Amino acid sequence: MDNGSTYPVSFPSSVNAALTGDPTVTGVLMCLSCHDGNLAVSAMMKGTIYETMPAGAKYGANYSSIPTLLGNDGTTAGNYLNDHPVGQKAKLSCSGPPYNWDCNLGGTSGATILMTGPNSTKFFANYGFFVSPATYTTSTTTGGVTTNSSVPIVTCTTCHNQHLMNVVQVTAKNSAGFSGMGNGYYQTMFFLRGPYNPGSTATGANTTAQFCRQCHGGEANEMNNGTAKTIL
Repeated sequence: MDNGSTYPVSFPSSVNAALTGDPTVTGVLMCLSCHDGNLAVSAMMKGTIYETMPAGAKYGANYSSIPTLLGNDGTTAGNYLNDHPVGQKAKLSCSGPPYNWDCNLGGTSGATILMTGPNSTKFFANYGFFVSPATYTTSTTTGGVTTNSSVPIVTCTTCHNQHLMNVVQVTAKNSAGFSGMGNGYYQTMFFLRGPYNPGSTATGANTTAQFCRQCHGGEANEMNNGTAKTIL
């Protein structure tokens, strides 16, 4: 900064990397600038949800407390072992634990999740697919020949849309019928990209599990010889 009079200022090299499309910067590091439970905790991130929870809905022992501070959310400060993994090593796959989906990888980068297997097709027809994996590309040079390899990875923005807090739009693009409820706007929480309502009183309501099963197919009904839809 030039005596505070020249803008824009020069960002650190890690932030400048965002301009090159590095998903670990745009989808992880920028999020952690507030959500790391360190610098921003005294200013804005109090570890409490912003939106009002429905009556009776609880998250752990206290319904008003939510782990918004990665690395400082109730255990030892700096402990990320109880947080969902994100980053270059949090690779999505279509086989093997913890995913076990019969999906396929495709798209122009070869890193797009395609719900085209027999069981993942049924899941998509029942619930849609709302998560948005990032594409991470690595280059390996052997004998003077460079090979690019792209894989889908989990970032913060894979599951969270920082612009929409408590509503999600279901369209033909991201859902095929969505549990028979049709296209429209549905309740969600915690800025999650898909319908997620732990406070629902409908019999058999299970949006919390169904959202996670978009990636964790091993727990999905469709991957365990079940085809019945869950009420959302």
